[in-house]
Amino acid sequence: MKHFGPFVTLFAVVLSAWISVGCSQQSDTGVTSKDVRKEAREALETTAAYTQQQMEDFQKQVQAKLAKYDERIDELQAKAAMLKEDVKAKFDEQIKNLREKKQVVQGKLEQLQASSGKAWEDFKAGMDAAMEDLERSYQDAVSHFS
Repeated sequence: MKHFGPFVTLFAVVLSAWISVGCSQQSDTGVTSKDVRKEAREALETTAAYTQQQMEDFQKQVQAKLAKYDERIDELQAKAAMLKEDVKAKFDEQIKNLREKKQVVQGKLEQLQASSGKAWEDFKAGMDAAMEDLERSYQDAVSHFS
């Protein structure tokens, strides 16, 4: 939720002002409860738009990374094809594992795309963990070619 800091703070200030105004229609400063409600609504709309933009940016980043992993895994597959049969079988298994992990990330991305703005932070955390797992597995497979 670190991305929402300024908007959460703004919302908290607006909400506090609204609560302090209470049920009265006008305060000493000339601010009405209607003004406060309008400000609160605008703050929520701004926060929602910001959240949506962050979610879309994250999805684009993940899609680009997945496309790059497709290329990298295909390169490993080509290298593995040139190995002796007994060694090749081991690498084929690692490549299969990489493709499965990439599919897990792809599935999480699809869930993220279908999620609401409120739930995306949870999906993002899971997505980050799945991407890290995919990277570790890829690095492990690459280390065997060195």
